[in-house]
Amino acid sequence: MLKNDLASHILVVGLLVFNELYFNIIMLKIDYTKCCWKDGKCQQCSCQSGQCVGCVEACAVGALKRRTKVEVDLKKCIGCGACVLACKHGAIELI
Repeated sequence: MLKNDLASHILVVGLLVFNELYFNIIMLKIDYTKCCWKDGKCQQCSCQSGQCVGCVEACAVGALKRRTKVEVDLKKCIGCGACVLACKHGAIELI
C-alpha cells in the first residue's frame, strides 16, 4: 500500500498523537469464524505457500501479528482501519 509514502507516515504520526492525547481507547474486533488464519496457517485464501497477505501487512505500526491466530496489540493500534480494508473476509472491525 502506501507504507513508504510521506503522506501516510504523516497520517500515522498524527493518528498516534491524536489517539494518545484525546482517546487512548481503540477497540479492534476480530471475528475468528471469518478470519482465514487458523492454527498458524491460511485456511481459506488461495495464497501461495500458505502465506497470507492482508491485514498484518497493511498495518503501518505492526499492531497485528500472526501466531496460531491473528493477534492485535491494542497499545500499538492507532485505529487507522487499514487492516479492516485489507481483510478480504470482513473479519476485522473497528468498534
